Amino acid sequence: MVITPCRVALTASVALVASALVGPVAARAADPTQPRIAVLYFDNNTGDEKLDVLQKGFADMMVTDLSQAPNLTVVEREKLEAVLAELALQKKSYFDPKTAVAIGNGLGATHAVTGAFAAFDPQMRIDMRLIDLATGEVVVADKVAGNKNDVFELEQQLVGRFLDALSRTARPGVVTQTRVKDVDALLEYARGLDLADKGDYQGAAERMKKVVSRSPLFALARVRRDDFLARLEKARERRTSALDEGATALFRDAEAALAKGGVAKAADVDASQHVIGWRVVAAGARLRLLRLALAPAVERKSRYAVVPPGGEKAVATALKGYVDALEALSADMHLHEQRFTSEHGYLRRDYRLPDAAQAKAREVGFKVNPPRDSEAADLDLLRFLALGRADGLTGEEDFILAPTPADLDKRYAARAKELAKGLEAAARERAKSDAIATLDVERVLEVVTDAAVLHGDIEGAVVAWQSFLDAYPTSSQFKRVDKRIQVLLGVAHDHVTSSIARYYQGIATCDDDMDFRVGMDEVMDRRVRTMGLAGIPTTIDEVDKTCRGKLARPHFWSYLYMQGALAAGRLDDCKTFWVYVDRYLAENGSKSDLTGYLDNHVPQCKASQPGKTP
Repeated sequence: MVITPCRVALTASVALVASALVGPVAARAADPTQPRIAVLYFDNNTGDEKLDVLQKGFADMMVTDLSQAPNLTVVEREKLEAVLAELALQKKSYFDPKTAVAIGNGLGATHAVTGAFAAFDPQMRIDMRLIDLATGEVVVADKVAGNKNDVFELEQQLVGRFLDALSRTARPGVVTQTRVKDVDALLEYARGLDLADKGDYQGAAERMKKVVSRSPLFALARVRRDDFLARLEKARERRTSALDEGATALFRDAEAALAKGGVAKAADVDASQHVIGWRVVAAGARLRLLRLALAPAVERKSRYAVVPPGGEKAVATALKGYVDALEALSADMHLHEQRFTSEHGYLRRDYRLPDAAQAKAREVGFKVNPPRDSEAADLDLLRFLALGRADGLTGEEDFILAPTPADLDKRYAARAKELAKGLEAAARERAKSDAIATLDVERVLEVVTDAAVLHGDIEGAVVAWQSFLDAYPTSSQFKRVDKRIQVLLGVAHDHVTSSIARYYQGIATCDDDMDFRVGMDEVMDRRVRTMGLAGIPTTIDEVDKTCRGKLARPHFWSYLYMQGALAAGRLDDCKTFWVYVDRYLAENGSKSDLTGYLDNHVPQCKASQPGKTP
């Protein structure tokens, strides 16, 4: 074998990087006579660049299967990825023996597996080589071909031929983890690996979740999904820890600045605008504390952030802090407008932090996004109190609190009513001389009527909208508002409204379980927003008590209880999840389906399974 200077340099570079990443090779090799295999990425020679990512998925499968053979060490794919990234060798042809020998030697391997996808559609052809790195000899040069959706069988043929060449056999009794359903599932798996290599563990885990759903026997996808979720959590912890120091310092600066008296004590318009900026930061800090009290509901990105069992006191404290911060922001914005609006109606609204603080805010990912004016601030507060909509003024993700603050505390309900009355009156007054102000009236009524509908007060919502039509018959919004009334009355079709009507029809008649299959989720959704977690058993038990013994199809009951279990589990109420699972199983619900639900929908409830030791 001829060794060129270029090749020596490449081998030395790979060895240097590999030693830094995986430690000294000599220290890792327990038996120097034991083959150590490096599976390189298979080249994509099909001409379709979309298939480039397939090399990662296929290599990961081969690494996993070859690792099952006794007396054989296989280099992990992640270590190969790290070396290639460090040396910018991602676009090399790994099928080339010189490159394979250089990289394989650098990883401390005795043999390298290389290959190429030579064809893909309709028949897949894979060329492969097994190279002895000590001599550069190609020990095996072969190919396999078959239908592209038989990719698992093709991969198994390759693994068998490599093991034969090394005089090894697969460990008996081992169930393969790589039984992928078809090539599309493998491509999705490979895309997940690629996202993880780029540090996007959230996206990678989501990809793996889809693969598991598409190819349930592909156990390796489950392993990778759990691994990526664990990495995501660690990355989040590291990021939170790093940000918290800077964010905490910024919050302290906000407290110090606001302790000087707010807009009332501001020396000039610039200082007043800075106060508004600090108010936004203070509200962001309080919102962050509320998010922490609601975790993991917020972090898991559930549909709603529901007050967790046992977390009522912490949420109430954090909620008061956030509402007080929003009230203070609104009050100072009102005062800013009063103090600094010129006689000609001009007002500077460049709400921001001082330059140094603005830079610090950017470092910790905070944006200063105040409402456009005091009435917008009041409307934001109304939306939060009446509907639970928390809009991040500092770049935080929005979420919906359930139950709404108005449902949690009658004082918030009274404040929401007061705000709505004042905002509507002010908007109607402006609309007397400015037709555009009717849009402001509509915005306020939208919150008021949404809250009414949420609590089942359809008549109140219709009356409110009709008052708008009566007051502004020539408004450009007339048709839109009239359509809202028709939907509320059931004259015009709306999926949510008609679904809820089906549920109550089912409660009234108990003659068709399809009424509940169509409408139960929407009813439960609304009840969760007003009752919190109690909305789930309220709905399930209502159906049970009203229609038990009346519905013709007995298998509906296992469906009902699993729907209740999943609704609770998705909101992290695992105790209620297992209560309804017991009822589901008592109604002859499928245990294998339960396993699938746990794996794919509510893995967070596995650890709390009754009788299971954590």
